[in-house]
Amino acid sequence: MNSKIINQETIENILKADNIDIHTAKVLEQAKAHAEFIHGLNLEIYNINGSLSMRQIVDYRINTLEKSGRTFHGAKECTLKLGRLAPDHPVSWIAKKMENNVLVLIIDRKSNGVIHAMSTTAKTT
Repeated sequence: MNSKIINQETIENILKADNIDIHTAKVLEQAKAHAEFIHGLNLEIYNINGSLSMRQIVDYRINTLEKSGRTFHGAKECTLKLGRLAPDHPVSWIAKKMENNVLVLIIDRKSNGVIHAMSTTAKTT
């Protein structure tokens, strides 16, 4: 994938991957009907970080969510994937609320493909 847009086709391709946990797969199904993914989500608006700093961000979010009693589904697998990349490999983090869940996509900014998809339940107030 070399497009700078994440859309329903992207979501379908993520769902075909065999390394997506059940919770995230359900959130991805919700995303297929979300207007931003129907029309295409432009990657140009998202910050670019190196994979090493993104791995640190994901680790931090794992810890903060666990402290609040929430699980970051698929995040540990994501840190493994990020660890296999060069430390300065460009990646982006996209988080979108889907009903009562949050979908997080880690994007490879060289290929504009999805490295990994993760999810958590949205914080209730």
